[in-house]
Amino acid sequence: MIDVLLLAGACISFTVPHDYEAHRIRFVNIVTEDARPPAAHVGGTPVAPYVDPPLGGWKYEPPIKQDDIYYWDTHYMGRHSYMYNVDVIENTFTFKDCPRDNTMTPNEKIGFTTLVVDTWNDNKVLHVVDWHLNYKQQAVLEFTGLRELDDTIKELLTID
Repeated sequence: MIDVLLLAGACISFTVPHDYEAHRIRFVNIVTEDARPPAAHVGGTPVAPYVDPPLGGWKYEPPIKQDDIYYWDTHYMGRHSYMYNVDVIENTFTFKDCPRDNTMTPNEKIGFTTLVVDTWNDNKVLHVVDWHLNYKQQAVLEFTGLRELDDTIKELLTID
């Protein structure tokens, strides 16, 4: 069972129990809707849907070394790093995201689909969380569980 918590400050947190080796699990964060995405170090400004963070990271931060689409990586990536020795506590591990965009209007939101993936099982999706940031800078949960992914998200999960 995956616990999804809405936290103060527009944060959302996912706590995942791991019954097997934690290094198999990764989080993939996909932005599904965004009127004004920030510029990336590689490839300019992305168009939704896109992986967050993009390869190389965002221009508002120092570049990051990243060789795959996963948030919880095997090496330190700065602010966008989730490491086994830091984020695994008593048979659980946690992903936390706190997006901000103070330029949004009341009709806008930034949509996210966050996936929990087993990298040792053909990138099998274990859990899906759909959520968004509203213009009041609040995280809003839309769905948590398993569901069929649309083709654009499946394409983003293709790893060479």
